[in-house]
Formats: sequence, structure tokens, C-alpha cells
Amino acid sequence: AKLRTGLESMSCACTTNFCAGQPWDTPGHDGLLEICDSLCLEGEVKTPLSAPLRVHPSGCRRDVHNGLCELDRDHIDEGGGAAALHQTFTRSGSLYASASAVDVSMDGEHIELQAARIGGHARAERARMLLLHGNPANLDDWSALAPLLDKEHEIVAIDLPGFGKSKPILRRAGESRLDVSARCIVALADRLGWHDPFFIVGHSHGAAVAQVVAARYPARIEGVALIATLGSPAHSAYRLLAFPGVASGLAIIAALLRHRWLISLFRRLLARIMRPIYQPAPLSGELVDQRLRDVVEHPHILVSMADAACGGPSEQLLHGAEKIRAPALFLHGEDDALTPVAYAHTLFAAIQGAGGGASFEVISGAGHMLHTTHAADVNRRISEWIRRVRQDRATGTI
Repeated sequence: AKLRTGLESMSCACTTNFCAGQPWDTPGHDGLLEICDSLCLEGEVKTPLSAPLRVHPSGCRRDVHNGLCELDRDHIDEGGGAAALHQTFTRSGSLYASASAVDVSMDGEHIELQAARIGGHARAERARMLLLHGNPANLDDWSALAPLLDKEHEIVAIDLPGFGKSKPILRRAGESRLDVSARCIVALADRLGWHDPFFIVGHSHGAAVAQVVAARYPARIEGVALIATLGSPAHSAYRLLAFPGVASGLAIIAALLRHRWLISLFRRLLARIMRPIYQPAPLSGELVDQRLRDVVEHPHILVSMADAACGGPSEQLLHGAEKIRAPALFLHGEDDALTPVAYAHTLFAAIQGAGGGASFEVISGAGHMLHTTHAADVNRRISEWIRRVRQDRATGTI
């Protein structure tokens, strides 16, 4: 409480090569909260608690703490650390550098989606491809894979409604979150002028959206690549998020994130949530702070995160699998600690059992985030699959 009441007026405690004890409103220190400095509240503070201590805004460009506090190594694995935390939201290599708001009309309702056109080389022979991220990620999750795919395909990555910089949209009565997202995807394709069938590559929740688009709008889809899809039954995280009261609790947390003292506590929780998602790869402090910064900037993401898990999305995918007629490629990590391979294989078997054309490939040593950890392998498999699909269509095989 003593720290909390003093945060607003105190100067920076980092007096060595960081902010030189300057007040937070010194020119160059304006901006959003710099997440890393909330670690001073959870680490071992080297200065007395009565000393000035505050959270640095993101404008800070000085050196790192130089011994002010020891980072909590239980929550930041090797490969991250304080030096990685002083990043702006639009990071080096970020897809947001080429993103902009796109006005989309959905049955008379106008919404704005954040979209990034990657490469911008539109040619008839290049497959058009829409990239859909997982929950609670954003279009920047494709920053490793998209540049590789761009060598052969015309690509647009978006923030799904309610995630990243895209605002949530209202559902119709009886409409699921997957349904409204699928409507949004088709409306976006119309806005882009993609009237011919196109490919969708989705990861996790984004793969679920891709499946629903393929099931509900078969004439619009040339093929779907499903990376670490939700599968059936629902994995443990979605079962937890759908539990009564969780959505309301996350809404309260979203409202409280304006208070700086809560950020370090929430960061600990976020790190625990993210760790199994990234296994077997180590979770770096940079990744945690990127995601934390996203949530601090756009608190509605927390509400959307729970909303996406409600209404039985995995059951909807299983029941709608028989309607998918577009070629489907399942890519799954052998060591996926979030969605077991068997869960994804259930959907694959349902599509095949109904006469659909699907293939299933498992990548050894990969986890749930295989599109980031094994981007080259995923790119190769998707590109080869698209060539096969187009060749089969040209010869009348499909």
C-alpha cells in the first residue's frame, strides 16, 4: 500500500544508466507503462522500500536495471530477461508496421478489423491466403511464418474480432463466437475483393474459425490449413475458461488493469498460463511481456478470451466436420501440451469419415506454437500441400 500510494508522484529509482532518477513525466518518458519495471515489485528490490520506486513508461530507452532488482527466474526462463523487455508494441519485424484498419460491412453493420497485407505481390498464379491467429494472440503471431509464406502466396493477416486491435462485435441471437467470426471473415474477403476461393491458415482458435468458414461457406474456400487446431473434446484451458464466473472475473481484471500495482501480479498469472502453450520450447520473459502489453493496451482481449471458449466450440467443430468439402491439412506438434494430437485427429477422422479430403501431419519435437518454433518446416508443408491441391484441381482429381 505504501508503494502504491507513492507511485504517481515518485521519481525513478534507477539512478544508474537507466532513467537517472528523472520524474516519469520528463520528456521522452511519456507513453504506456513499461511492463518490465513492475518486476521491481515482484523481485528482490536492492534499494530500501522507502526509496522512490515506480513503473517506467514505455518511452524509456535507457539501459536495463544494472542490479536494481533480481528478476524472478521462476517466471522468466533463460532467453528472456530484463534487456528484452524494453520494446515498443510495434516491435522490430512486427507485422503491425504494415497493418491498418479495414472497414468491413456485415449485414449493414460496419466494423473495423486490423489487417496486414504481407508482401503485396498480387499475381494470378499466387494463392490468396488469410492468416487467423489463436486465442488470445494477434496478427503478430505470424511474424515468423508469414515472410516465408509470402515467397509464394499473397497473404493477409488479421486481428480477429475482439483480439489485438480489432474491437469485439455483437452476435446474433443463437449465434456462436465461431459463427460471427466466420461471417466476419467472408465479409472481409469481399472487402478485399477476394471473390474467388481462397486459402485460410489458422492456428488454434483461428483454425477453429477456419473450419467453420469452410463448413458454412464452402464455395468461398479453396483449402484450410489447420495448425494445432482446438480439436475435440475441448482442451483443459477452454474447459476452465468456460467455467461459470470465469468470464465475469476476467472482465473485472480487465477493468482493474488500469491500476499499476496489479500488473506484476497479473504477469505472474499470465506466465503460468502461457508456459504449457509454448512447451517444449522455453518461455522467455520477452514473450510474456509482449502478451502482457497487448492486454494492458487492449483490456477487451481478456473478455474475448473467455467468450471464445463458451458455447461449446469443440462440439460445434465436431458436428460441423461432415460439411467440410474443401481440402484440409492438419498440422500438429507431437509434443503439444495444450491440445493432444488425438483431439485434433478426432476432427480429421470426422472429415474423412464424411467423405472430405483431409491429410494429417505430425511434426516431431514441436508443441502448440509450431508455427513460430518450426516456421520453416510448417511453411514447407503448407506450400507443398497448396501445390498438390492446385494440381489436383487442375487435373480434375478434386
